[in-house]
Amino acid sequence: MTIGLITTVSITSPSAIVFGSGYMTIPQMAKIGFVLTLPAILVISVFAIWWIPLVWS
Repeated sequence: MTIGLITTVSITSPSAIVFGSGYMTIPQMAKIGFVLTLPAILVISVFAIWWIPLVWS
């Protein structure tokens, strides 16, 4: 996990626009990014545990 993925400023144009306009700060974006990253890791892990045995068996 990198800070670029958490803040998403460098990843998407809409995020850069929101940050550039001053609506959100880096700490706010990092907090939201961290909260969204945890469930994403869980969902991807569960999907991989279910899908990999189907493909490799």
